[in-house]
Amino acid sequence: MSKQAEEVLELDKLEAVADRGYFDGGEILAYAEAGVAVTLPKPMTSNAKAEGRFGKQDFAYLPDEDVYRCPSGQLLPYHYTNIEHGMTLRCYWSTAACQGCAIKSPCTPSKERRITRREHEHVVEEVQRRLDSDPDDHAPYVGGW
Repeated sequence: MSKQAEEVLELDKLEAVADRGYFDGGEILAYAEAGVAVTLPKPMTSNAKAEGRFGKQDFAYLPDEDVYRCPSGQLLPYHYTNIEHGMTLRCYWSTAACQGCAIKSPCTPSKERRITRREHEHVVEEVQRRLDSDPDDHAPYVGGW
């Protein structure tokens, strides 16, 4: 539908803005592949955050190394890839780093903190960067695609 709007309106580039209720990773990827710049916030679904612990957004992905850096500065390397519900997921953790961590309790009740990364998560991260770079430009919008 966005590509049709782009053609009808004779635009060189189309931007779509939506609220977090319309967040869908597969749709975001489709829009990116169609050349449509999508801006919408990620939904807040982290059980860890809800329970007062660090959420995934508190971990930094370092693409050149293919690792996550945790809030204490330790690196969580890639371990394996899994497919769940048709999605390719990469899994990261470091048991050794978590064992002696001074801030483990606000991070995880398990022996290590595991982070899962979707195959096309870089596309979703770009959407979030666009929102973070200019939140006022998109703030009052209410509506859907």
